[in-house]
Amino acid sequence: GVDGGEVAASGRRKRARLEPSVAAAASLPAVELPRPGSSYNPSVDDHQDALGEVVAIELAKIEAKKAEAEALKPNEPGYELKLDDVSGESEGEGGEGEGDEDAAAAALAAARARKPTTKKTIAQRNKEARHAKMMEEHAARRRERALARDALRTKQLSRELDAKARAKIESIRPEADRERVRRWAQPLKGDKRKGVEALLEERELVWLHSEGVTDADAAMIAIIMRHNTGTKTLRLNNNQISDDGATAIADALRGGAVPQLRELTLSTNQISDDG
Repeated sequence: GVDGGEVAASGRRKRARLEPSVAAAASLPAVELPRPGSSYNPSVDDHQDALGEVVAIELAKIEAKKAEAEALKPNEPGYELKLDDVSGESEGEGGEGEGDEDAAAAALAAARARKPTTKKTIAQRNKEARHAKMMEEHAARRRERALARDALRTKQLSRELDAKARAKIESIRPEADRERVRRWAQPLKGDKRKGVEALLEERELVWLHSEGVTDADAAMIAIIMRHNTGTKTLRLNNNQISDDGATAIADALRGGAVPQLRELTLSTNQISDDG
């Protein structure tokens, strides 16, 4: 049999051998475990995950550079971004996946093959069409409001000018001439009406050029000129005045009309040498 004293001595020897190693292990500092996929010898899945993250980051950089370059040169014919230049920033920096050159080359080839533009869905196109139509309708409503404001302003201004012009017309004598001028001036519009009103108000400069002034108009202008004492310049060029209209204006001037008149322009009309 085995002596009990020998067994106890053997157990003490084993405990004596184990105690130093346990004490030594307890005195070592704690070591942080490496991140999965970044250890020296990771598993296949961890390695592929880490490599995929690196490739995705590099592809995002490439796409961002490509989009920026295309935005800066959108209309340059034949322009094509070189992905080798864009991806050069990430080369030589080291880091994860540095040794997997085949995967990086495959990623760049896939980026070159991918088209830069993406096809819009039917819903996106319909939404853009509705937005464009809404903006066009809004712009049309603004234009209509602006035209309405301009029409109202012109109408108010016309009423003010009409009051002055009517007062001047009422001073025309004889009554027959006054009635003729009233009927002639009332339907006038635009710049032609403004010119006639300026003549009625005896302004120093009256512009009636290129307004389609005819001989009938010239006869009415001659009547107004007989009651005008302040106009100094009267532009009647580039109209349809012939010899009859020119004669009516000349008769008014010979009768003392517009005594302050210094310049009368009748060029580019239909007046002959006899007019």
